[in-house]
Amino acid sequence: MTNSTSTQPTRQFRRPAARQVVADAPQGSPATNTTSVPAPPKYRRRPLVLVLAIVAVCLGALLGAWAWTTGTTQTEVVALRNNVQRGAIIQAADLQRVRLGGEQSLKTVPGANLASLVGKRAGQDMQAGSLVNPAAVSDAVVPGNGTSMVGLELSPAQMPAVKLQNGDHVRIVATQGKTGATGTTSTATGSAPATPIVISATVDSVSQTGDSKAGTTQATIVNVIVAEGSAADLASKASSGNIALVLDSRER
Repeated sequence: MTNSTSTQPTRQFRRPAARQVVADAPQGSPATNTTSVPAPPKYRRRPLVLVLAIVAVCLGALLGAWAWTTGTTQTEVVALRNNVQRGAIIQAADLQRVRLGGEQSLKTVPGANLASLVGKRAGQDMQAGSLVNPAAVSDAVVPGNGTSMVGLELSPAQMPAVKLQNGDHVRIVATQGKTGATGTTSTATGSAPATPIVISATVDSVSQTGDSKAGTTQATIVNVIVAEGSAADLASKASSGNIALVLDSRER
């Protein structure tokens, strides 16, 4: 008896080959070369740079909002270009327009009303660079009803060395002079002089005449406001030059 053995095919296991990827070939050319896919690059994160960028963006937005707000809330008002003394007439050259930003609680004159201030009088001393307060400007007519204006030409010996200001309260005193012509009795006879004539007045404006550099005598022209009944007497005394100006206290 013959034993027959059956032969079965032997299974062979093959190890899978390394995976390869065909690189994308240009359009129209055959893909013949194979390359492995490179690993994606790893980027290093920098949180500080990101924070700085966010802060810069926010700061730019805030600055833009501030500039827009400031530009839209600015107003034009009137300010002083030159010093203006109390009682002086305001000239166009004394004023200027300036712009103010933000909400202002000060009392000011709008820039469009600058022309309305020209020709009016300053109710108080006004300093250059300050804003014009409507309450400091008066449109009263000078001299007013019941008063008169008299001009006095005074030498340095007839008035104080202190610079007079508009609105100063003064007294004009009639002096004897060299001839004693004030209606008084001469002291040579031993008689006492009569009471000097005194007229109260208010300084309206002050100006200078003559040129000290040219050697001419410099006098001061003082325009004073007096009661209407005293104007003629004061003008008569002033024409003789026998008067003196006394400055009273400025304290009010």
